[in-house]
Amino acid sequence: MKNRSITALLILAAAATLWAFRGYEDKDNAEKIWLESDWPAKKQSYYIEIDSEGNFMAKEEKNKKILIREGQIKKMYAKDFFRETKSSEIVTRQNPDESKTLFYKGETLKISAYINGELRRAQAPMKNFSDSFHFAFSEMKKEIFKFKPENKYLAFISAVPLTGKLLSDFEEKGQKTEDLKVIEIKKLKSQKKIFDAINYPYRLIPLKTEEEISEISEFINKEGLPGMKSLFYIGTTRGNFQCSVIEPQ
Repeated sequence: MKNRSITALLILAAAATLWAFRGYEDKDNAEKIWLESDWPAKKQSYYIEIDSEGNFMAKEEKNKKILIREGQIKKMYAKDFFRETKSSEIVTRQNPDESKTLFYKGETLKISAYINGELRRAQAPMKNFSDSFHFAFSEMKKEIFKFKPENKYLAFISAVPLTGKLLSDFEEKGQKTEDLKVIEIKKLKSQKKIFDAINYPYRLIPLKTEEEISEISEFINKEGLPGMKSLFYIGTTRGNFQCSVIEPQ
């Protein structure tokens, strides 16, 4: 426990999880939301990120295929969704409900939003959100999924704080967080894609070219980071992260 990362407060609960993180560039972060939906019983999962202007990117897994949609919906749908997210008690409260959902088989939503300069990460069953949130979310989602899938990206990179089960798994491999090489933020900024992934935890950062993917591999090798391109670990002055490069099938 003493060696665990101090990136931010991470409260793990079965029904709802809330996590706060102070970003590097709060001004830029303020008007973005990204989320993941998972419904195991229906074998359904998707990812959506959207800004307040309605610009979005969505990644859906369907029939063992990855479908990417990108474009812009009407601003009114984005504004409604932003308003309901920022006023949602599930997203903003400091003490999330810890009701047990061990046997819950419905849709679960994991949502990230910057509120007052802090990134809030909340996880809860979809049924726990308010009716007004449901409506705004449904209208936004309908508009997004009208777009034709078109994959412009070779891969994505994503970073997750090395805490909880991820930390336990890391330690079970015989590794210790204090042994992770700490990369200074100034140096990390030169690796824009990795920096963006850490600055926006849980967000999918697009990789458009082979050069961008190669730069990540070269950085891992040069700095001697544990792991490989598909899954590696990095220490920073803001905490430790598990990073992965995800290539659409």
